[in-house]
Amino acid sequence: MASETPGKNRLLHVTEQVVATYSQIGTINHLGHSPLPHNDAVIGITHDLMEVIYPGYQRRQKLHAGNVAYHVGDLLEGLNDALTLQIARALRHEQALANSGDPQSDEANDAFEDLARQKAIALLESLPRLRELLATDVQAAYDGDPAARGLDEIILCYPGLQAITVHRLAHELYGLDVPFIPRMMAEWSHNRTGIDIHPNAEIGRGFFIDHGTGVVIGETTVIGERVKLYQGVTLGAVSIPAEDVDEIRNEKRHPTLEDDVTVYSGATILGGQTVIGDLFRQHAHRRTYMGLVEGEALGQAEVGRSEIECIAVGIGPGSYTGIRAAIALTQGWQLALGVKVQAVDSLEALATGEQAAGRRGEITLAVDAQRGEFYLARFELADDGIRNVEPTRLAKRPEYESLLAAGQPVIGPGLGDKFPAAEHVGRLAAGRSDFVEASELEPVYLRQVDFVKAPPLRKIPPV
Repeated sequence: MASETPGKNRLLHVTEQVVATYSQIGTINHLGHSPLPHNDAVIGITHDLMEVIYPGYQRRQKLHAGNVAYHVGDLLEGLNDALTLQIARALRHEQALANSGDPQSDEANDAFEDLARQKAIALLESLPRLRELLATDVQAAYDGDPAARGLDEIILCYPGLQAITVHRLAHELYGLDVPFIPRMMAEWSHNRTGIDIHPNAEIGRGFFIDHGTGVVIGETTVIGERVKLYQGVTLGAVSIPAEDVDEIRNEKRHPTLEDDVTVYSGATILGGQTVIGDLFRQHAHRRTYMGLVEGEALGQAEVGRSEIECIAVGIGPGSYTGIRAAIALTQGWQLALGVKVQAVDSLEALATGEQAAGRRGEITLAVDAQRGEFYLARFELADDGIRNVEPTRLAKRPEYESLLAAGQPVIGPGLGDKFPAAEHVGRLAAGRSDFVEASELEPVYLRQVDFVKAPPLRKIPPV
């Protein structure tokens, strides 16, 4: 027994030394601040969300039409409370850091809880849309993998589906400006699947990661529809000196994969300026477009190619790949035939269509811009035409949702079946004379598209 005393004394000394470092090295301890989101609670929330998305596949089985509503209702009620608590912790802590750790008033804490509950409800309201989106991912896995024996096998067994499921949930929270929790969800999924997807990455419909181990998808990556990745693929950023990191935190640093691209195992694709497109499919699209233009549009109008004097082209906002293809086709026609070209804002064309259909008054038009953002523009529709009240701009999801909550008419591509018609693009162009050079056409994107030049290769000194 006497021999234990020296050991206890040494442990007491070690304790004192360790605790002393808490004030000496204050960057890696969390003392005197608002509590952070709890890791186990976030993992539990993720499990419950996946239970709602894939009922009957996760923990609770023997679900049927008679009991599934009770099961899901109970889950959603618990999720609402759990999400509210953890989101409020995240928001409160972030504000405490901004206030140098000063404690929050009771009124501020209540405000955080109210805001957290709004964000929790917004996530839960997105679940029907996310289920529809994830159904395309499940189908893409089945269509893309001959080894798959059915959809059930994919949902139960495929790590790529789990990774994209958690990502779509985390991406939704990221777009709602929820701190911490999206990254916690992403890293939990990374640990389970070996697939690392930053919650801010934009990923289109029908996404499939085959095998999956070692896949890395960086923060500002943009992935189109029907894209397939194999194991060991990195969609990353180039390395830069530490002193330059802050300057590019909000810039696009990771590549873009366009629709229908397949990236095979071991590929490393770097840089925000890098765009990977499937050239074969692009050429096929161009042939299809030409067939539509010449075989249908010109044929129905009984107009020959040589009779065309002007081409009106929608330049967005909208499907970035589709708009680029339309611009490329227009550039080719002007080069070949010398026709005039007019650029038409797609939302203005949509507003023209609504006016022609009899809608009057002020209306907000919206296009989902991904990354939790929307393109918004406001128009006044009158008997004698339309007037742009507010030009197209980027807006965060909360602003878009507040417009809906206020009962304002908000329509647009991606929000229903409303898309600009060629008739209305042409109608706008017919009354204008602001012709442009097709070579100068650029899609409406509004985001700053920056890239970082890779540093020069290091020279290996001679031995």
